[in-house]
Amino acid sequence: MSTVNHQWKKWQQLAGITVMCGLAVAGCNRSEDKPEETAEEAPVVVEEPQAPLIECNDPMIEDRLKSALENGLNQQAQRALADYADRADISVDSNALSTKSNRVMIDINHATMLSDASDSNTTTCRASVSMTLSSEDLYQASTFGAANNLPNLPNRLAEQNISINNNMLIDDAFTYVVGMQSGQLQMRIAGRPVIVNSVADILASAVVKERIDELNAERQAAEATRRNERRADQVQQTPTPPRVEPLEPIEPTSAPEPSSTNSGNSSNNSSASNSNANSSNTSSANNNNGNKPALSQVPTDKQTEMVITYDNEATY
Repeated sequence: MSTVNHQWKKWQQLAGITVMCGLAVAGCNRSEDKPEETAEEAPVVVEEPQAPLIECNDPMIEDRLKSALENGLNQQAQRALADYADRADISVDSNALSTKSNRVMIDINHATMLSDASDSNTTTCRASVSMTLSSEDLYQASTFGAANNLPNLPNRLAEQNISINNNMLIDDAFTYVVGMQSGQLQMRIAGRPVIVNSVADILASAVVKERIDELNAERQAAEATRRNERRADQVQQTPTPPRVEPLEPIEPTSAPEPSSTNSGNSSNNSSASNSNANSSNTSSANNNNGNKPALSQVPTDKQTEMVITYDNEATY
């Protein structure tokens, strides 16, 4: 009996060991199948296509760059004009500056890529930017600088790495950034470009110089008008001298011509005797009249006779 019980215990132990091994094997199989299920359930990652590379010399990029330069030039020129006008204590017309700014010709040449597109899909580009101004604006700006004891215009531009060729200002190291953002083409200029500041200063100084010339011309015209008015007042206050009428000339009396020597002597003798007789008659008449006053008579030219006496015995 004891032998039977002992064998039954062995079978129970063997059965327990078998069950334990079966459970262990089943657990291992389930752990090996789990990674396969996880791999099947992992999401599929789809790579997005990269944005197309933007060329620096793309015509659309150049158009946007020109528009940005025009806007920046106008804004910077307005700031420079306000500063100059405030220091000169004058009033200026901003429309004159806008007219000059719109006449500036902007060109973009030799656009090249400095760096490839980064993670943000942007590209850094460099180009040669030129701005052409009128000869009058350059002359006015040079005159304005000389009047304010500034270096000449080419030297000032050379200090900022800007070259000048006739009326064209050139910046060979102009940089800008282009790229795609949210499906749209973007272009950006970093900071304030040197060429924009230089051209804006030239335009603003030209406008101020023209305004100063206008004010000087107005002052000179007003001073000339005041001088003319003072001269007219002095002329009116000066008394006018009376006008003297010229005297008419008196015709001289012609003398009688002598006929001859003999007749002249006889006539002289007769005239002398006649004059003696007349004088005696006159004296007797005066005696007869008594105290009666004599009438004053002025002989006329016809009554006046010239008596010429010839002395034959005189020596000459």
